[in-house]
Parts: sequence; C-alpha cells; structure tokens
Amino acid sequence: MNRRFISFCCAVLCAITLSATTIDVAPGSGTLKSAVNAATAGDILILTDGTYTESSVKPAVALTIKAAEGTHPIISLTSRFEIKADFTLQGVQLESTGEAIRMIPGSSPYNVTVKDCQLKGCPSYFIRAYNTDQTSPYINNLTIDNCVFLMGSEAANTARGIAATKTQNQLGNLIVRNSTFDGGANGTGRIIYLHSGDENAVIPLQGVCEVDHCTFYNTTDTRGVYLANIGGSHVTNCIFMNANEVAGGVSFALYGSESHIENCLTWLAPVKLSTGATQTNCVNRNPYFVDPANGNFQLAANSSAVAAATDGSNLGDPRWGVSTEPYNNDNDPYEPYKKPYSMAPTTNSVKVIWQMSEEAEPTEALVYYGTDSTNLNMQIATSDGWVVADEGYVHVVTLPNLQPNTRYYFTVGKNANRRYPKISWTKTAPEQGTAYRIFSISDIHGNARNNWSNMQDFICNLNCDIALMNGDFVSSKGDDRNWNNYYFTPGAQFLSQVPCMSSPGNHETGDPFTYRWSSFYDYFHQFSHEGAPEGDTIDPRGESYFHFVYGNADVIILNINGDPSSPEFLPGSKQYKWADSILNVCDRPWILICHHVGVHTTGYHGQWADEPRQMGTLFEKYAAKGKHIISLSGDDHSFEHLYKDGVHYVRPGCGRDANYAQQKQLKDFKYSMFYKQVSCFSTLDMAADASHIYLTAYDSVGNPFYNYDFLLNGEVINPAVNFTVPAQEVSVEDSIMLRWFTFDPVGDATVSFYYSQTDNATSVEGMTPIVTGLDNKAEKYMWHTRNINPKGKYYIYAVITSGGKSYMGNRPAVVNLLEDVTPPPAPSDLTGRINSGQYRLYWVNPTHLIHLDNLLTDFSNGQDKMTNEGEDGATMALSVSEGALKCDYNISKAWATASADYVFDETVDMSQTPILTFRLKGNGTSTALRIVCKNMSAGHEDWWYTEKITLAKNTWEDITLDLRTLQAFDWYSNTDEKNRVDGVVRISFGVSTGSSVNGTFYLDDLHMSGDIYPAPDYAQTVIVRKDNAFPTSPADGVEIYRGTAETCNDASAVVGQVYYYGAFAADDLNNWSAPETGAQWISENVIDNTGIDNIEGISDAQKFLQNGQLYIRHAAGTYSVLGQPVDVK
Repeated sequence: MNRRFISFCCAVLCAITLSATTIDVAPGSGTLKSAVNAATAGDILILTDGTYTESSVKPAVALTIKAAEGTHPIISLTSRFEIKADFTLQGVQLESTGEAIRMIPGSSPYNVTVKDCQLKGCPSYFIRAYNTDQTSPYINNLTIDNCVFLMGSEAANTARGIAATKTQNQLGNLIVRNSTFDGGANGTGRIIYLHSGDENAVIPLQGVCEVDHCTFYNTTDTRGVYLANIGGSHVTNCIFMNANEVAGGVSFALYGSESHIENCLTWLAPVKLSTGATQTNCVNRNPYFVDPANGNFQLAANSSAVAAATDGSNLGDPRWGVSTEPYNNDNDPYEPYKKPYSMAPTTNSVKVIWQMSEEAEPTEALVYYGTDSTNLNMQIATSDGWVVADEGYVHVVTLPNLQPNTRYYFTVGKNANRRYPKISWTKTAPEQGTAYRIFSISDIHGNARNNWSNMQDFICNLNCDIALMNGDFVSSKGDDRNWNNYYFTPGAQFLSQVPCMSSPGNHETGDPFTYRWSSFYDYFHQFSHEGAPEGDTIDPRGESYFHFVYGNADVIILNINGDPSSPEFLPGSKQYKWADSILNVCDRPWILICHHVGVHTTGYHGQWADEPRQMGTLFEKYAAKGKHIISLSGDDHSFEHLYKDGVHYVRPGCGRDANYAQQKQLKDFKYSMFYKQVSCFSTLDMAADASHIYLTAYDSVGNPFYNYDFLLNGEVINPAVNFTVPAQEVSVEDSIMLRWFTFDPVGDATVSFYYSQTDNATSVEGMTPIVTGLDNKAEKYMWHTRNINPKGKYYIYAVITSGGKSYMGNRPAVVNLLEDVTPPPAPSDLTGRINSGQYRLYWVNPTHLIHLDNLLTDFSNGQDKMTNEGEDGATMALSVSEGALKCDYNISKAWATASADYVFDETVDMSQTPILTFRLKGNGTSTALRIVCKNMSAGHEDWWYTEKITLAKNTWEDITLDLRTLQAFDWYSNTDEKNRVDGVVRISFGVSTGSSVNGTFYLDDLHMSGDIYPAPDYAQTVIVRKDNAFPTSPADGVEIYRGTAETCNDASAVVGQVYYYGAFAADDLNNWSAPETGAQWISENVIDNTGIDNIEGISDAQKFLQNGQLYIRHAAGTYSVLGQPVDVK
C-alpha cells in the first residue's frame, strides 16, 4: 500500500512538472507584464540580469517568477504585484514606488512564497493582505524565507513590511524565517503588523503564525513585530535592535496564553506580553552587530547571539555569520540604558543612579558634577551597584560633602573620551526654615495614554525640589522588566532634573504574588530602616519602608500593599511597630506619610481597605497628640482629599487614565472633602516658616482644579458636599435622581441645590432652587425637569450649611435638559362588543404594573462574574458543568465560610428589581445555603443574609427570594433597618457550618426581577375611528373618546358596518404613541353583549379583559362570559 501511494504521488508530481512551461523573459519595459498576462497556470518565468521596468503586474493564474541561476534581476515597479492565485517570487530584487505585493481574494485559497529576494524602496506596504471583508482565509500559506527587506528611506520611514489587519480571515498560515528587516538610518514603521480586527478577543490563525531566525533593525514606531490579538503566535531565535530608544516602543508584542517568544535578543526595544502571552530566555542586550548603521548585521565574536539559538546556531538571520573580531566599544558613545537620575537627597548628599549594558561596559565609571552646568569641576569614581540579569549594570553613586538646598549638575561616563553628553541636575535637601515645592503622582501604569510623557514639559517648568511618588509605575507584575518603556524613557526629562522618592505599588510587588525581590528595588535605591536581614527578598536592603527628614517635614515611606511580596503591616507586625516608634519621635512641624494603597478612599479600591484603615488608626493616634500629618497615597485612579480625626488623606495624582469610578456608596464617604475622577498630579508648597502647606491639583494637561491650604495652627475644617450622580454631563428628558455625599464634621449640616445656566459660579444668589434644607442624612433627590425651559445645558450647584454658614460644593454637576419627545406605550388589548345597539370598546391603558426581569447569568459564557471566596479553613471551587455552575465546598474549620459570589462591576440600584430567582440543585443534606447581599448606601456598608434555604433537594428546584427581606448578621452592625437594595455590589451563595463538611451544589439562571409602572407621565387616551384603514395618529379619523377610562361607547357608529379603530396614549406634553397592533380593532364578527352589560349591579369596573375575552366579575366572587359561569385563574 505504501509503495502504491508513493508511486501515485510521484506520478502526480511528474504530471504537474510536465504541464508547467518554463519561459525566459528578457529585461526591458513591460516585458514581464506581457509574459505574465500570456502565462498559463503553473508557468515558470525565468528572469536574468538587468532591470524589468513595470507599472502594475496582476497574475491571473498560478505562477512562479524566479531568477536564472547566477543572475540578479531587478524588478522596478511604479505600482505593485496584485496576487490572487498561487505565486512564488524567488531570487530577485523587487523595488516599488508604491506597494510591492498586494494579495486579494481569488477563485479559491492560494499560496504565496517569497524566497531569496531583496525588497526595497516601498513607502507604504511591502507585502499586504488587502481585503478585510472575507469570512475565511483566502491565502492558505504566506511564506517569507531567506529575504532582505530594506525598509528605511528618507521619503517614507513609516512603511510596513508584512501587514494583515484582519489576519484570521486573510491568512491560514504565516511563516517568516531566515530573513532580515532593515529600517536603516531613518527607521521604518511596523515591520510585521498583524491584527485580529477585534480589540476585545484574541483569535488564532487556522494554522501557524511563526517568526524564526530573523534580524530586525530600527523601527521608529512604538511596535516592531506587532501580532495584535493573534493567538498562538510563536517567535523564536530572533534579534531586534533599535538604533535609538522610542518612547513606549517595543520589539515584539504578543497576545494570548498560547503565544510564546523564546530565545530572542532585543536592544532598546523590550518585549511586550499581553493577555497571558509568555516568554523564555529573552535577553535585553546589545547584539554587537559589526556595522548596523550601514546594513552589516554580522555578529561580533563576543556577541551573546552566537550559538544561542535553540538549534545551536546563531540568533537572527543565519546568513550574516560571525566576525573573527570581538566588539570594542572604545569609540562608541557612552549611552546609558537607563539615563541618569537621582534619589535620596539629604542636606549634604544625594544618590545618582544609571544603568549600562552588562556586556558592553565594565562596572567602573565616573560621575562628573558641580554647581555650574558649564564647569563640572568635581568627579567621583565608582564601581558600586549591581547586575540586573539579562539587562545591565546599575550604577549607584552617593555624591558627598554637598551644600543644603543647592542644585548640582552632573553627568556620567567611563573616562574623559567616553562621557554621556547630556547634563542632568538634582538638588540637596533644605534645612528647616526653607520654602520648597513637592511634586506628587502615582499609578503611571506604563505611560498609559502617554500621560506621563505628555506632561514632561509642564511639570519640569514647575521647578519642583523633590518628587514624592506612590508606585504602580509598571502595568503588569512585580518582576516586570519593561521599566524603560513604562517609566524611565517617557519620564527622562523630569527624572533628570528632580530627585524622586517613592513607595512601591502593588503592581511592583503583588501582581502576581511572586514571593521574590521586586524589580522595583533594582532601580530605586533610597533610604533604609534598621534591622533588615541580609538577602531579605520582601524587604530588600531595608528599603520597603523608611524615614528621612526634608526641611520642615518628617517623611515616612510605608509599604502597606498587603501581598506576599510586601512586609506585613497590621498591628503587631514589625513594620507597624517601626512606624509607631518613628511617629513617636518625629519632631518636624509636619509629617508626610507616603504609601501606595490608600488608608481611606471612596474610590474603587476602598472596598478592600479594612486592613489599611488599621494603619490609619495609628496616624490618628499621633494626630490626637498634636502632630500634623498628611497621608499621600495612590492605587485608586482619581484625585481625592479626605479628613478623619486630625489626619488629611490625599490621593494627589493618577498618572494613567482615570478608569476606576468612585464607588457609589462606601463607608469613607463621610470623610471625603473632595473627589474627582481625573488623570492628575499635584504640588505641595511648604512655607518657609512651616505655617502652611499649599496643595494644588492639576489635570494631566496642567489645568489646576483644586486647592487646599493645610494650616499648622488654627485650621478650621469646613463641611463639603460632592455629587456622585451625575458624575459627568448627562442628558435628561423627564427627571434625574441626584445623589451626593456630605463631609459634615459637626453633624448638623443641611444641603440645598440650585440650577443655573452659569458655569463656574461663586454664589447661588439669583439661581433657581431645586430643593433646600435637606438634612445631612439625605443622600438622593428626584429632580423633575420636564417643565423647565428653555432646554439646554444647566449647572447644578450644591450648598451645604453648618453652624449658620453656607459653603458652595466643590464642583457643579452638569445636565443637558432635552425636550421629552418619548411617548408613553400605546394602550393594549383594544377590542369591542355590541351593547344595546352600539359598539362598546375596551382597552388597557399603560398605567398598570409591568414585570421587569434582568438576567444576571445563565453560565452559557462560563463562570461569567462569579468568583470563589474562602476564609481560612474553607474553600470553594467553581466550574461550569452541563451549563450550570458547579460549586464544590470544603469546610474544615468551624464557622469558616466559602462562597460563590456574583460581583457587580459597580454598585447597582435594584430597588425596582429586588426579587432574586435562581435554580438550585443541592446534595440531599440539611446544610443551609447562606445567601448574602452586600449593599452600600449613604457612606456605609451593610451585610444582609438568609439561611432559610437548604441543600436538601438533589434535583433542580426554583428559588424565589426578596432581597429586601434578608436579615442582619448579629456580628455586624448595619446602619439601615432593612436592606434597601439601592447599592448592591455582591450577592453570595455560600456555606458556613459549625462542623467540618464538604459537598457540591449547583446554581443556574440567576435573575433579578420586579414590577414597575411603565409610564409615570401618562396623561390621556384617544380612540379614533376610520372607515377604510387603521388610523395612523390621533388626528387621523373620527375621535370617539378622549380621557383616562378604559371603555367607551361609539354612539355615532352604525352597528354591522365595518370600522377600523385605533387607540393612542399621550403624556402631558402631547407626545403620542405610534400605531400598534394591540391598539387596533376591526368591527367584524362582533359578539353581542347586550343584556350582560345591563345586568343590575354590574359596573364597568367589574368588567375586565383576559386573553382578548371580556369577563364579568360578580359580587359573590364568581365570573361569567356571555352570561355563562366560568372559572378565572
């Protein structure tokens, strides 16, 4: 059988070979195009030395174009190759003034191979899959092998090498190997650019996406090889080098858990991994090309890329080989990988830090410095620092014997000949009695939205003396190495001018929980506390928390991130005891405490702040002793100023987009003086006599939006009121629920609201009141706007009054009032009967309750928003089985709780849908199912529960539960008397027992439902009649009735004649419902109810419609239809 199969394949190959015609094509103008147009499927066109000048070439059939052996033909295009069938291009130089190769759909999927070619000069796309409207790949295989792409040109440095922007519908397989992509001195655009076309989904190709043994050089784009949302991508044995660092630039960008990059070397362009992509043995190191600027990518003898591939060969395009000479950097510029920056200023010293390539530079270096930027007359030699594996040597130098509050200029180098040409500067700490300015920001998160880089000019012009920052500089995890892209390169201007101190963020320590030395400490060398053991990976060098003095302030840096890679901080811990002892001895007028996680916050992360609040209790203890404390934090992406028990809690700056909304209701609302969801930073100006610190908060483009003056003596804390709804401009037709929170230190405040078309008002004088004198327990008010004219933009101003004084709210809410053009629903169930020689009509107005049903989840999309929670001694494992959620619980400790929790993205008002329904399958035991609803209202958190439902049935049952009837826990003090369900954040399904137990239960079809009135603005109904068609509006026909009843007689109609009736409903603004089937009736085959309607004692109120039939309800509780008794359910 095998021999027959082989013989068959050989016969097929021979037939194919015999059918192909080899055609020699001479150089010249149009000769190739003519040959292509005349070719038949399978022909091979042989080119020779010389130039083939063509406009566009469009093969219609399968074709091979190749160079004759030993020749080097040039194809010069003014347009492009346009491919729609099998195509091979081999051994030629292809030049184009437009695109080079464009692939479009053909009669069937086809293969494209480009091999042993040089492509150059294309200002747009070299190879492009053009059509994006296909539903399946129209190219089976695209193979690039042994090619050189010369991409950089003065005319266009944005060209793209290989592009497919809905790749999974264009390419079945992509293989790029043994090739070089040279951006030249000018650089180029995205070298390989694939995109799934879906920003929210990672989609693999049907086959493979592989890039192997390629050399990439110098892109000016932020992405080099950009495999955007292409799952299953594999990059191996490649080199990517940029001539210069690009702000935010990366070499390889991979997405999805099935994508992987291995054994690659990158320089000045790190790897970016998203949505679970992984890497192995990828090194950020200079590859030591012999002369990359002139297109020579041969490896120096001492290059790390030599023999480093998975197959034992060299990394990159193997054709370049290895030089016999080692790389010598004596004549190279001295170019730090991380540009010089400074930290840890004291009155007589400051630390200078920078990083060089590990292989390129020895550890010995020099710092040149002085007080005159044109005369750096002092220098210090150093070898202090450490190696960051696969990256480079971090130099750390302390400049000694400096003067207080003095600017020092500095640069770094190897010797006088190799010296970094740019001058940086720093400043020593002031002594007491000196004015200074502090800059503060946190949560830069990888230069998100380019906020960090875009603010550089502005913040540098603020002339700050020191920066106190609060972490989350990176955007992924604690061992992340993209610090250059995320922080140092986009912030190089500011970092080269201001000494920066920071607490570590949770994205530096705890995402994921790495139990390791965070990369934060590789680049931050600050001060330390005593007693840190040598080699401690949680508290390296004792720098996880520390104290220093700066002018009029004691500064304390804490790490209260609460993850396993951070030191413990709760009462009794080493850090807590240390903070207690330091606060006790602080003797400067002010104490500034920096920590990433907020102690008090109404932002998103406040729901997990119970443990950090215990550190706040320590701050407040010392505030009660007369110490002036300001806490500076981050974590929540917004600005906020809170005050509690003598301590100001400020979240001064979010460097990324403000993507975390304020929680609608949290217990810290009562401490919040001002909140704004905005990307921002702040300055704090210390007075020379320490009498006050003046805070100014700026948005990300430098517009100030909040000020506060912290007073050393005589500070009066005024009340404040802030809107939570609307948080941003909204459009309103009928009404809007206003929500707010108050900061009421005395507890006697009242709140009033006014509206005006004036922005930035400083007084409500002359404004129209919405409501006045609400007490401080009020939290919401329904403002009816439908009768306010003229329509347009209005500003809602809040005023809080306490102690006889009134204070404007911090910012107005903005609403855009619109004309209400939405009609009520049409009447329904319009029908008629004959009654005493007249048509009598019946209908149902849109004034009756309707049922709302909101599906939370039916688990058709996996676990959806269900998460597992387990206390110490309890676990809950979740999985989806047969379309339902399987919940496996194990309770090993008495009264420990494990639960499956439905977690809402934000607080949800369920006052209209308070009924929880779900399907439950138990396990035949008496174990109670504990259902808990967490509700957040008016600045407090309430927990409500029931255990009336058990797991006794091991078959499916339907459960209905009114969340308003849940009871309070004995161990938790709720503020409200019952569950108001107006701020639900979590519904839990759990088990908690007094003995060890394990088992399984299933959940399915979680719904929230309730009944509401469909048209609160309903005003009237009109019944209209026509002779030949249904009325299209209340004016289209003879008006029979106008009012709010649900029945009428048509006294002018002739019984027996066919009429068309329509019912229309209107609101108080005369917005009329459209014609609908349920609001139409034809007087054909009409039932005669004469006699029934005249039964003594039967009123219209006792008649009702059900399923289109008229029923009579009798006083005895019986019913009849046409005089015959019936049962009605």
